[in-house]
Amino acid sequence: QALVLICMQDQVPLTLPQLTLLWTGNFGRLLHAGVAAQEEAWGKKLADAPSASKSAELFAQGELPNVLPLERLRRILQGVADVQEDWPLEIQALWRIGHCRSTAREVSALWGGAPHLLQSRRCDE
Repeated sequence: QALVLICMQDQVPLTLPQLTLLWTGNFGRLLHAGVAAQEEAWGKKLADAPSASKSAELFAQGELPNVLPLERLRRILQGVADVQEDWPLEIQALWRIGHCRSTAREVSALWGGAPHLLQSRRCDE
């Protein structure tokens, strides 16, 4: 949860290359995709945050999902040159899908197990 908080706050902003290094290093095995309920919790948390600031204190109020929001996760994965072997399988699949290196079987398996990871948020949400 502390790593997620570090990645989401903007008081001491981390660049995308810094975030990429963080999640491809020793902490890579901690990177997980959220379930639909965690994604909904992030949507509410981000909607409640003032647009000007996303401070650590604001995110620390209440329960913080222990995964990155899907959009942040996708941006990080786009910055990674190679799939990391210590990532969980769903993260490896998302990386391959994002880099157009996946198989139909892999996409189908991810769709069957976690379809929310492949869906885009609607603009009116």
